[in-house]
Amino acid sequence: MIRRNLMILYMADSTLCERLTSLGFVPDEKVSVRRQIRLQERGTIYIMELRPEMKCLAYKVDGNIIKGTQTEKCDYLVLVTHDNLWGEVFVELKGSNISHAVKQVIATLNNPLFKTSVHSLRRARIVTANRIPSNTGISVVERAKADLRKLGCEFRVVKSMQPDILKLKK
Repeated sequence: MIRRNLMILYMADSTLCERLTSLGFVPDEKVSVRRQIRLQERGTIYIMELRPEMKCLAYKVDGNIIKGTQTEKCDYLVLVTHDNLWGEVFVELKGSNISHAVKQVIATLNNPLFKTSVHSLRRARIVTANRIPSNTGISVVERAKADLRKLGCEFRVVKSMQPDILKLKK
């Protein structure tokens, strides 16, 4: 564990893709130029539309990169690159428990492996199979937006099958 943490610190100026590859992690969705990527778990589906089409890959975080039941973690990490710009999208596929999903995403972002990396865009998405909680200004979603903004991460909750459009800008 100490060796792995030292390795992570040593690679802090590398992209997350380079770091995960050097640590031996294999993506679930291989590197490919795509217009769209789809991730699915127990009937909940996340669709990311890439504009323009971009090179991307996806890693299963829960059970692959972060193992064990004692640690909160999100389901997937999508890495996208275009014109030397990098995007990191942390995805949690959930039935309805948004507050638990927020805890999982924040715990993942605070994991030493993901804390420092070269990126131009960092997003977190919670995909819900059910309805999205109404926005009252002090809702779970609004508090999560503020908390994740402090971590340099833009946050949204989307419905299953609702396309999420990603554009990398210079």
